[in-house]
Amino acid sequence: MNLNQIGNVGVLNGNVTITPKDSLGINNPTLINDLDPGLYNIKENYDDGAIKENVIFKEN
Repeated sequence: MNLNQIGNVGVLNGNVTITPKDSLGINNPTLINDLDPGLYNIKENYDDGAIKENVIFKEN
């Protein structure tokens, strides 16, 4: 086990595009179907400071 990791620890992909969406966009039932193929990290930020995080790998 390497406890002294170097680089982008915890980063899914260094080539990142950030596209913020409001609650209507995140709760859209066709959100996943409308995404282009790729790896997505969806974070929902709540007023109490909690964060819900989902990782989605979308194929064709």
